[in-house]
Amino acid sequence: MTGIAFVRCAAAPDRIRTGIHPSLFGPIFIALREEGIAALQFIDDNPDSVALGRRMWPAVQVSADPERTAAVAKGLFRPDPRGWSVAVEGTNFQAAVWRALLDIPRGTVRSYVEVARSMGRSDNCARAVGGAVAANPVAVLIPCHRVVRADGRMGGYRWGVDRKRLLLKQEGIESPDY
Repeated sequence: MTGIAFVRCAAAPDRIRTGIHPSLFGPIFIALREEGIAALQFIDDNPDSVALGRRMWPAVQVSADPERTAAVAKGLFRPDPRGWSVAVEGTNFQAAVWRALLDIPRGTVRSYVEVARSMGRSDNCARAVGGAVAANPVAVLIPCHRVVRADGRMGGYRWGVDRKRLLLKQEGIESPDY
């Protein structure tokens, strides 16, 4: 495990604090709940962070708190992610996949099949793993960018293949397809 605390939340939070910050890879939306980071997503425009939070959690009190979210933004791309806590909502299977992603060391990649196997699942679960990877609400810290196709090609990325390529390059991973 990478040193990131993982909390699967069974219910929506009472309150979400949000902010949008610049990063090397484009603007990033950050949402925090009491238990930890609830969402960390690259965005291609700069919408109101509260409006974006309300779209994700329509029945929750959402407020802008750029000072609190700035601390996450400043340390997000450091080589050692210890000390972060992610608090996400998802199915049991999604949570199991997201935990498995935390075991992929920085500077390495795994295929969807390898992730399935690491969870004790059959190779036939690769598509389901791909769906859970695509649903990951916390970019970078739950490193879905480290998952590639079984043939070694990059495959897709929720926030764009170019961004995935840059994230992998930043971790020292280069390949003809990356």
